[in-house]
Amino acid sequence: MKISTRSLSKIYKDATQLSIADLINGVRLTKAAELLIQEDLSVYEVVQKVGITNETYFFSLFKKKYKMTPKEYALQRKANQIN
Repeated sequence: MKISTRSLSKIYKDATQLSIADLINGVRLTKAAELLIQEDLSVYEVVQKVGITNETYFFSLFKKKYKMTPKEYALQRKANQIN
């Protein structure tokens, strides 16, 4: 495409109001939420599977998006599936 990554990132952000990093983190958090309710994995294992290296950072991103901790999210979703 003969365009720098910086220029491409700016074009993408102008078009979507979302940075590339925010897009990637959103995909990772969506996958993490799926893993938390579909598989019997610890939060630490989920963090590793979605490719986030800092567990504290993952917790802050997850809580910001879902308004609860990953463990609370998993327990709530699993309880909703039973009902």
